[in-house]
Amino acid sequence: MLNIASLPSAAATARLDWKAEVGPQPSKAVVAGDEVYVGTQTPDKRSELHRFSAANGRRLSTAHTWTGTLQGRMGSTAVMKGVDGHLMGVDASSGERKWGYHSGLRPTAEAFNGEQAVLATESRLVALSEAARGGLEAPFSIPLQDARSISPGPDGWLVLTGRYSGTGQIVSLDSQGQTRWMAPADTGGPRHAPRMGVEGTVYSTGYNGMLSAFDGKTGELKWQYETGETYNNQPDVGPAGQVVVSTRRGQVVLLDCEGRATWEVDTGAQVLGCFVHPDGTVFVQHPESLDALDAVTGTTLQKLPIAPADLTQAPDGSLYAMSKNGTLQKIVLE
Repeated sequence: MLNIASLPSAAATARLDWKAEVGPQPSKAVVAGDEVYVGTQTPDKRSELHRFSAANGRRLSTAHTWTGTLQGRMGSTAVMKGVDGHLMGVDASSGERKWGYHSGLRPTAEAFNGEQAVLATESRLVALSEAARGGLEAPFSIPLQDARSISPGPDGWLVLTGRYSGTGQIVSLDSQGQTRWMAPADTGGPRHAPRMGVEGTVYSTGYNGMLSAFDGKTGELKWQYETGETYNNQPDVGPAGQVVVSTRRGQVVLLDCEGRATWEVDTGAQVLGCFVHPDGTVFVQHPESLDALDAVTGTTLQKLPIAPADLTQAPDGSLYAMSKNGTLQKIVLE
């Protein structure tokens, strides 16, 4: 395992690689391979699917699609969701309808993993297969009364969050939908979808102001860190097993994989979320800027004048920032 101290300090500079004008009411960017997808809605309530080159931002196609919001990509299919929870698979290039799925219940959580989409509807989990053109691949009952998030883990297993009998729960399922373990969260339940870390460790923030680390194999609580705030953002995990957690009031904390704080900074501004780049640089999302913090010291390296409404981190560490007015920007480190 890498040591946080071995990461380079102030080694990289963030820069805007490209930007593209998308359109009104944009969705969060979905990155798949060397392409980026964004959904928009026109003034006459029609949905459009935009496809861009991740390398240079060139628009590859724009297609009119079934009315709905872009949720993710499953193989060669873009998945849209309507206001009634109905899912529609459309061709990612042409927007042509490929399949539709409706369980009769509005999905409360979904996740996309390669050729599959996994959906939770109250206490039921279903997997939709690209090979079956959106057909139901496997229904499972889950020990939750209202699933709120799904996070894919290694070897096909999943981690879900929700509530059961009035108590917040984190549940791990294997690739066959069988329960691996359950762990209680605070009474309000986990606030965000968990993050997976080194050796499958599951990191979760709750309404009790705690960042909790669970053993991915057994569900045993490994450690907790109290931020002192009840509203914590979703954590993120870096290449050396370091974990960053932030609060809406502006606190950012970097911890090692044992739960020991490496550094803590007060940014003095509202924080909407944090990401750890593969080189260890920590990106902090503010309402009016995107800041880069040093991996070792936490000092601010850069303040980028970007006001993203949504951020998406690609597997290579690139960030895709979507503004409220429909401008998509790619940020890279060099």
